[in-house]
Order: sequence, then C-alpha cells, then structure tokens
Amino acid sequence: LTAGALDLAIGSGPELAMVVKGAPEIGVAALADAPYAVVLTVLNDGPKTIADLKGKKISVSTRGGLTYWLAQELSRRQGWGTDGFNITPLGATTAQTAALRTRQIDGMIVEVNAGYRLEEEKSGRVLVQFGDLLKTFHIYILYAHTEFAAKNPAAVRSFLAGWLETIDWMQKNRERTIDIVRRKTDVSQALATRDYDELSGMFNKTGRFNPEALKVLSRSFIEMGTLPAEPDVTKLITEQFLPGTK
Repeated sequence: LTAGALDLAIGSGPELAMVVKGAPEIGVAALADAPYAVVLTVLNDGPKTIADLKGKKISVSTRGGLTYWLAQELSRRQGWGTDGFNITPLGATTAQTAALRTRQIDGMIVEVNAGYRLEEEKSGRVLVQFGDLLKTFHIYILYAHTEFAAKNPAAVRSFLAGWLETIDWMQKNRERTIDIVRRKTDVSQALATRDYDELSGMFNKTGRFNPEALKVLSRSFIEMGTLPAEPDVTKLITEQFLPGTK
C-alpha cells in the first residue's frame, strides 16, 4: 500500500498508527468490531486457566502488532501489568502451531480457525476468546491509499457499498454462507458452522467508526510503544465514502 501497489487494503485497527508515521493511507470504514477472530489457544494438557499462564511463554505474530497488544491487554486485565506473559513473536500461524505442538511455548494468540482446528483434532483448546474480553474495538478497518481516494472517490464508495451489501447478504443467508466458507477455506462443515455462528456478528453493518473504540485504539498505540503520544484519531479516518454520506 505504501509503495502504491494497492489501492485498498484490509488491516487491523492498530494499523491506524502507521498513518501518523506517514503511511499514505486513511481509514475509510470500520469493517469489524470486537476481536472474535483472535483466540489464545493451549494444548489439552496445558494451562487450565489464564492465571496458570503467568510468566509463561505466549506466542504472537509480530512485536507491536494486534496480537502483541492483545497479549499485553490480557496481562493488564489480570493485574500483572504489561509483562505478565513472556510474549514471543514467532511470525506465521504455522510456526506458532508447530512451537505449541512441540511445547516450545505454552500458548499462542492466533486467528480463530487455528484454535478451532486444534479443538477439532482434540489436541488443543481455546482458553481465551478475545471478542468476549474486549467488546469495544475495531479489529478490522478498510484503508485506502490517500492518492487513490482523492482521485477515485466513486471507486471507494462503490467498494464500500458492495462490501456492506455482502455483509447484509451473509447475515440473511446463513446456510449458503456456511457452504461458501466450507468450500473456499477447506474446513469441515462443523468448523464452517462454528465460524459463522461465532464470527458473523462482529462485522460492522454500517462501516461507521465508534468513538469509544477509537479511544481504545489510540491508547493501544502508546501501550505498544508505536507512538510517543496519543494522536487525534479522527484525523486518521473519514466516513465520507460510506453509503448515505455526501
């Protein structure tokens, strides 16, 4: 996106901090809210409670990313400050899963299907569903390259209209959506059904930003060390391309 190779991109809420750092992008819609797409997973014979994980090694994708901040937030909510876990960035989910299976780590914070697959295999279990923990949030935001948005506002509007129409269709067509998930992501019927029932509600139906969720994101920039001070987040987003706006 920074290189101009992309016009639009779906990223996490904390990606907004990159706008402050000069990335040529702007948030144009809140796509999903509570982080139901992320879980903390352990092995079946691993820690039984969050308290059992104090001081233990927990993997995340990257330092300073969404999963890193969620690990910090979980630690804070346990009263341990930001360093209650030994947070270990390991990159891709495949690497994290391999490390968990070989007991190099005690838990991993990954996308939800990685945890669901281990449960389906009866080798692991989801210990924390972050969507239940953090209700006020924007886990996914649609970003537009600033130059593209300025030159092609109709294209951005059209994409957002199509996106929101798709979300509406999904929520009105449960069985057909589950079938698409099953076929396109190569998961079992049971897992596709669980995906739908647990995750479909997180999608934002209007694309509008929640001021309280933006406050949480602004706080996260400081807590992750991404920015030295909280920015005016309203300057990093716009709702001008959403349906019904002028």
